Amino acid sequence: MIHTYYNPPTEIREIGRPVEGRTYSELSDGLCDGEVLFELLRRPDHVHYAVLLNSQETFDEFKKLSATHPYTPLGYFAVPWSDAEDGADELAENWRES
Repeated sequence: MIHTYYNPPTEIREIGRPVEGRTYSELSDGLCDGEVLFELLRRPDHVHYAVLLNSQETFDEFKKLSATHPYTPLGYFAVPWSDAEDGADELAENWRES
């Protein structure tokens, strides 16, 4: 599965706001209109990733990845899609599930 990432990833902290929750539903409920959800992760070699979590499937996949690989979750962030679009590696029209 192909995912959408924001670059530079740590900038997510500046353009987004923290969102609290343990499930995709809780996190999605914390979004305002026009916002999308990103998770910030760090590998042991200090490489960061900010991945768009636009579905339950993507959320589950990265939850599993964090449990089976040495990725450290650094938080979830609500980002206005217009801001996220500037640093994303994929077109915004592909972000939302149909």
